[in-house]
Amino acid sequence: TAQPDALVEAFDPEPRRRRQLQVADGDRQVLRAAETVEESRLDVALDRDADTLLDMCAVNIVAPSLLLTAARPALRDTGGAVLNIGTAVSRNAAPTLAHYAATKMALEHLTRSWAVELAGDRIRVNAIAPGPVKSGALTGMMGLSAEMAQSVEDTEAAQVPLGRRGVTD
Repeated sequence: TAQPDALVEAFDPEPRRRRQLQVADGDRQVLRAAETVEESRLDVALDRDADTLLDMCAVNIVAPSLLLTAARPALRDTGGAVLNIGTAVSRNAAPTLAHYAATKMALEHLTRSWAVELAGDRIRVNAIAPGPVKSGALTGMMGLSAEMAQSVEDTEAAQVPLGRRGVTD
């Protein structure tokens, strides 16, 4: 069972950097190339540095996995439930958001798999996928410029019947 310290360690930047350097030589070269891309605009998401990509994976894949591992005994004892947060973005092509959408799609796959795997323990696993919500994630976790984030927000708002993104309270 994972301990709380293991959860903190999973998000510590130094161990992440060490894990990055332990990949095979060919993969390391790809990561270095990803970190140095400056001119390519084929897909803005390709300009993400390795730390940004690792952060997205940490938040949307690693953290839910470690949290479920840590919570599983209590969930088993109570017949508890897990609710993961997906996104509508993962349902269609998402220029500039491809890596984010991919990590959320991975979480949706984990959710479906865990629902089957944990059913015998009386643990329910579901996900919800809200539409666009103003959260600061575009300029924060995803590292988009303010201008690019505004463009994404405007595009998404135009696709919602109310003509605006959701807000958190």
